[in-house]
Amino acid sequence: MLQLKPRQREVIDLLYFGGCTPTETAAELGIPVPTVKTRARAALRVLAGLARSGGPSALLLGSA
Repeated sequence: MLQLKPRQREVIDLLYFGGCTPTETAAELGIPVPTVKTRARAALRVLAGLARSGGPSALLLGSA
């Protein structure tokens, strides 16, 4: 999570850890729903790349 941009991290936090829907996340952050989806997609790509290159420790510890 440390590798994510702050805006991506806040979207992931709300969607996956906060249990919010994209609509709820958009309302909370004051941004459009498509922006929530774009930021989430970008963040998930970063996390997937970290998982492929460094395994779970890269995701938890931020070491790539």
